[in-house]
Amino acid sequence: MGPVLGGLAAFTFAGLVARLVGPQWAPAGALVLGLSLPQQFIGRTTLSESALQIVLFGGLCLLADSVALRGIATGAVRRAAAAVRATVRPASPALAGEAAGPAGPVAAASLALSSAGTAGPADSAEFEKTAVLPVPPSERNRLASRLSAVHRAVTPARWGPWLTPERQLAALAGLSLAFGLLISLDALVYLLAVIPFCCALFVGHRLQAWAFPVGCLLGVCYGLLGCYLLDRPFLDSVGETVALAGVAAVWLIALSLVIMRLARMAGVRRVVPARLARRPLKWLPEAGAVITLLALIGFAVRPYVQTVRGHPSLAEYRFIELLQRAQGLPVDPSRSYAEQTLYWTIWYIGLPTVLLGAFGAALMVRRCLRSLITWRDPTRVWRVWSLPLAIFCGASLVSLWAPDIDPDEPWASRRLILTVIPGMIICALWASSWLSRRARDRGAHPATSVVAGLFFVAAMLVPTVSTTFGLGLSHTGKSGGLTPVAQGLALTRTGEGEISAVAGLCSQLPYNASVVIVDRPTAAAFTQVIRGMCGVPVAWTSSRSVAAVDGVIGSISAAGRRPLLLAATRSQLAAFGGTPVRVLDLVTAQDPRLLTQLPTAPDQVHYQLWLTEPAAAGVGT
Repeated sequence: MGPVLGGLAAFTFAGLVARLVGPQWAPAGALVLGLSLPQQFIGRTTLSESALQIVLFGGLCLLADSVALRGIATGAVRRAAAAVRATVRPASPALAGEAAGPAGPVAAASLALSSAGTAGPADSAEFEKTAVLPVPPSERNRLASRLSAVHRAVTPARWGPWLTPERQLAALAGLSLAFGLLISLDALVYLLAVIPFCCALFVGHRLQAWAFPVGCLLGVCYGLLGCYLLDRPFLDSVGETVALAGVAAVWLIALSLVIMRLARMAGVRRVVPARLARRPLKWLPEAGAVITLLALIGFAVRPYVQTVRGHPSLAEYRFIELLQRAQGLPVDPSRSYAEQTLYWTIWYIGLPTVLLGAFGAALMVRRCLRSLITWRDPTRVWRVWSLPLAIFCGASLVSLWAPDIDPDEPWASRRLILTVIPGMIICALWASSWLSRRARDRGAHPATSVVAGLFFVAAMLVPTVSTTFGLGLSHTGKSGGLTPVAQGLALTRTGEGEISAVAGLCSQLPYNASVVIVDRPTAAAFTQVIRGMCGVPVAWTSSRSVAAVDGVIGSISAAGRRPLLLAATRSQLAAFGGTPVRVLDLVTAQDPRLLTQLPTAPDQVHYQLWLTEPAAAGVGT
């Protein structure tokens, strides 16, 4: 299922690109994301990021569709109002009646509505605002009736007047985003950005103001309940992170409630716009864009001014120490290498994508803040982009600052693939689209803008493909000539032979066996494999004392099960008696584990397992 989910995630991301940037840019978005090495990595494993991408990108697509439906309805009203203006504009009443005919305004409005899609009951108010020219009250009433009839035609009666298509999509969007908690607690990072967005919906009296938060609340409750009931041990192990997210959520909710309460007060609604008119915050959009660029510059400079250290567990401490010694690095197992996260991103998608993404993010922050301050949004940029931009920027900031993961690559790249890399790609595509339009608006030939767009896509795609496939030239053959090669991880097989090897191991374990592993590296690699694939109880002990192991063996025998000991070498089992048998011997390739370099080639690994039934199996019974 890994490759299937990975492909669906790239497909869903293409849908999000189509909604936020444009349909013509969707294939480029799917290609750049799908061909990036982190996306390939999570698609070849059983990691949860692929499924989490689907619910995240899918939820944002549903929300964009909900806003788009509202835009269609508003556009229908505006076209209807324009039709009414055209029919009532003549100064002479006689000329107006002659030009419009017996039912000119309503007929023209109906024609506009029939080609525009759906409209909601609230659009009659929008019509009142839009039709500024004198329109007879009878004609306004007839047009409002027409709008309501269109709404009733597309909304079944059993749904009621409240459950409009816009609200349905908004509720499904909230449910999809929040269901990420059923997949991974990483969803907590982007769900925090949903809280202020819900506040903005209520303050702006949007159609989605109740539907979207209700969908989010249902999904969050269901996800937390699933974690508490079905995954309590894991929830206990990450309790500090969950508690921190809970505290942040409580403060955001409290702040949102205060803002919503203030927005409903008549005095505030009179005073604030007046003060903004006297002292407009024209500097805020530019400040937001500058802060966005400064944040990227800060991450670029960070490795030169900071060395990040953490508090790893004993197992992580020994693991990092082992990797540092093997790769000839200074031994400092407390290092998390978190200061290098931006350079990890550049490794995988290239410097052009990161630079274009930073430029696009700065422009979009500036445009959204300007729409928010002026309360004018003719292109609906703020409505469509606000939540995706908040999620990509906020969650990316957290992931880049503190990835909270073992820093070996490509394992650590899974922290980038949810929001950092997709956010960079979609902002880079938007910047490419903006630059292409800018060139066309300044007089460039349409073909020139198309070629410029293709060059932008190539600048994003070439570094990504080169990293993933390892494209290059190599001296081969007796002549020593240059030959194109592809030596990246994309064309390599990892874990080859593992399925049959584990199946052979399981066939040699009796159904009533309980396995005890007496070798720590073997335990790290095979404890969950044996428990999950062979279906027998398994544990490991760090003590190689014969007396201690004999006590464990006796307890297993007393429970009516058959104790078996497992280790990587025959000598490790010699002290416990019995006749050790080699039950697994496999040479295979696995993903590399590099701390300071781009992963380009798999590591070879040799697995050996020896099994014995100890002579002291009857002790303690």
